[in-house]
Amino acid sequence: MPADVERSYWAGIDKSILILHSAEDEFVPASLDKEALVKRWMSHCAPGIASKSSGTIPGANHRVEGQEAEAWFIKAVVDFLRSLETPYSKI
Repeated sequence: MPADVERSYWAGIDKSILILHSAEDEFVPASLDKEALVKRWMSHCAPGIASKSSGTIPGANHRVEGQEAEAWFIKAVVDFLRSLETPYSKI
């Protein structure tokens, strides 16, 4: 994907987003630096849009199998969802 197309895609997102990639995704070449990819995608988002919980799921395959990978994924999702809470969401 050309850099300008990639940048415009991510820059167009206007709601909070959690960006995750599986570290051991069998459908992605092992030579691809997945952590750098996630950071690049995050950098294309407007400030405050990409969640600080975004990242690469350690040891995860495409389906996020394995207890440690699942636990990391669940924590990231819960942290992201909690970050969306407003003062009124607890009423």
